[in-house]
Amino acid sequence: MEEGSPQQQVLYATARALAESETLEEAAPRMLRAICDALGWQYGAIWEVDRARNVLRCVATWHPAGLPFDAFEKATMETRLAPGIGLPGRVWASQEAAWIPDVTRDANFPRAPFAERAGLHSAFGLPIAQGSNVLGVMEFFSRDILAPTSNLLAMMNTITSQIALYVQRKWAGEE
Repeated sequence: MEEGSPQQQVLYATARALAESETLEEAAPRMLRAICDALGWQYGAIWEVDRARNVLRCVATWHPAGLPFDAFEKATMETRLAPGIGLPGRVWASQEAAWIPDVTRDANFPRAPFAERAGLHSAFGLPIAQGSNVLGVMEFFSRDILAPTSNLLAMMNTITSQIALYVQRKWAGEE
């Protein structure tokens, strides 16, 4: 077992996944799992800004085996979100973390019917940003109605900063 707090373990797992992966898509499931496991969340996703089409598309998800998330995962992978639409679109447009106590009762959550069938309620999203440039969004779901703490926000901001640096380096290498 690794030393340190759950936050330190998540930061280490995230950094290691990024260091050992060629692409964000390859690193994402390991990062999402580490975060979900440490925080007790049941579902995580990473969305990337498609700059050419001005939409967000999901590049990776994670959830524990045995939970009924197949339809929600399919809807997530097939959905493209414009700025302001859904939780990821809201985070993208505002450039700030957003919290939904119950997605099944949120008027601006297009995947609500799928979330309800999966038993998901609380959702938390935060930007992966370099300065004012949002590169993507991470979102997490719980079957319980939870509220984010200041410790959670601080840890997640550190993680998204790591991811943003990684994405910037990859894009620089491609251009």
